[in-house]
Amino acid sequence: MVWSGTSLKNNVSDRLITIFSSTIIFFLVFYVFKSSLGYDFVWDDREIIVNNAHIRSFSYDSLIWAFTTRFGGNYLPLTWLTFIVDYQVWGLESYGYRLVNIIVHGINSILLMFVISSFLRLIYSAPANHVLITFSSVIGALIYALHPLRIESVVWVTERKDVLSAFFMLISFLAYMSYRFQTDVGITKNSLKRYYAISLCCFFMSLLCKAWAITFPAVLILLDMATVHPSKLSMKLILESIKQKTPYIIIAALFALIAISGQNTAGAMISWEKLTLVDRLLQSSYGFNMYLLHTLFPSELSPLYLLGKTNFYDVKFFVHFFVFLSVFILSLSVRKRTQWPLYFMLIYFVIISPVLGFTQSGAQIMADRYTYIALMPFSIVISCITLRVIELIRGLGRYGMPVACSIFTAYVFMMTVLIGSTSKQILIWKDEESLWTHAIEIDRFNYQALNNRADYRARKKLYAKSFEDYTLALGVDSNNAYSLNGRAATRIHTGDLKGAIDDLNAALNILPTYVDALLNRGVAYHNIGDVKLARNDFIKIIELLPSHIKANYYLGIGYFSSNEFRRAIILFTNVNESDPTHMDSIYYRGLSYLYIEDYVQAKKDFKYVMKNAHKNTILYKNVEQQLELLNGMDI
Repeated sequence: MVWSGTSLKNNVSDRLITIFSSTIIFFLVFYVFKSSLGYDFVWDDREIIVNNAHIRSFSYDSLIWAFTTRFGGNYLPLTWLTFIVDYQVWGLESYGYRLVNIIVHGINSILLMFVISSFLRLIYSAPANHVLITFSSVIGALIYALHPLRIESVVWVTERKDVLSAFFMLISFLAYMSYRFQTDVGITKNSLKRYYAISLCCFFMSLLCKAWAITFPAVLILLDMATVHPSKLSMKLILESIKQKTPYIIIAALFALIAISGQNTAGAMISWEKLTLVDRLLQSSYGFNMYLLHTLFPSELSPLYLLGKTNFYDVKFFVHFFVFLSVFILSLSVRKRTQWPLYFMLIYFVIISPVLGFTQSGAQIMADRYTYIALMPFSIVISCITLRVIELIRGLGRYGMPVACSIFTAYVFMMTVLIGSTSKQILIWKDEESLWTHAIEIDRFNYQALNNRADYRARKKLYAKSFEDYTLALGVDSNNAYSLNGRAATRIHTGDLKGAIDDLNAALNILPTYVDALLNRGVAYHNIGDVKLARNDFIKIIELLPSHIKANYYLGIGYFSSNEFRRAIILFTNVNESDPTHMDSIYYRGLSYLYIEDYVQAKKDFKYVMKNAHKNTILYKNVEQQLELLNGMDI
């Protein structure tokens, strides 16, 4: 992309400098993040990747699913497509998924270098040395790329949507810069239209990865305003800028509606009764400040900053609100001298505003991943400061060299500390044990982190430790139905059925339609021999969710045990229709057919299991015996 005064010069040396700088950025990004390649899938990765049958094949059905689903309340078809392709290449090897994330983040860091470089040329009207511009841009891009706040978006496979969305948004922005600030005399209107079309297309693609860029049109309008001298800025110019962004605004509005609808459907949006307007304003100012604070001092970073029952009327939130207002007042006060501080703060606010809490969704009060795009403008600030310092040093003459060496040493030290901090923080994402242990160390009252670690330990069959975590979570929030259900599940595994039923009764008193608790209580009743109560719970689940696989299966087993084979067949058929790979249901349906003397259907079911079950399993051997008996009957 070429625009006079804001683009790279077309001589060989400048191109070599650019290629060398890009290589350095990509190499350092890969070097720092490569340690995560062997890590496990964690957290939502199980639902998004490991247990998601929709990404198993590259087919018409999977493509339709990717472009129609709002899985988890999010619409991200292009991100789903990359996961579908990943599965065809890597299967369930987490290595490959993370490798893609790291590569895209490395490319984004290079694109950010170009964005910063273009900004520096735009801000400094006088021609600047290409080497100095590039060096300053590299510093800003590297501090951004290697910062610990980037870890969540890069190392967590689920957050592929962050890096992909940013990739297309950065290209869109560069294309817009080519369109908006092109001063080359020989440029044609068709070329300008092409840049505009590329920008608009990439903006659309960014939203198809994640609806993060919905505020992008506002950023472009602010950029237009920032590049006009304050004395010449008028309402007419602002309206012209808005009119020019109409296609962007329409697309953004459409995706904003899709995003809000998806979050509402998923039940992730928190009502205005639970979080009032004052709560949301205080939460937003807190997040606005904390992201900046964590950028300057990246300590005590957590994978989950729990919203929980936060008291927003605590003094610290009012202090943050005061600081928030003061920042903008200060930016306004210096606007006559320089308008860029105000516009940088406005752009940062506009980008991050959708995730500050005005439309709160999810359990977090803030999240490191939300900074992936929002803090890019401050990389420009860092590069501006760097270039200013270099210009000052050049004006010192022979005294400039020792100062330059000192400044360079300071930058190297800062980068070394940053890389060390990021490398250390990456270690917590090794598996869920280390991830949630770290979150609990940051906040011992984080009952969600305690629940998540308990879930992980239960999957690893560490039931005693899992029980302990659920109990600690209940110590923080005694009315947490999820913790009660989880603790009950560990009790079932350890044989404490009475204690499990007590916990499940308590959970269902809090949330009567809690399906998982009904299922566990049904299992517990079945295990103590109370078939009637077990059956009642399974029936309640099917009334709520007719196609619930486990409820249909367990109720079918209950009917089978009571010799009600025809009822059992109906339920096992329901399971088979929902999940044709559920071999146990087909086996028991075959047995049910056998006991009502429908030998033909029984034989079909047993053959199906023989064809699809693993040969070394007990199920396979049982089916083999049944078929031998049927064959012996000459059926």
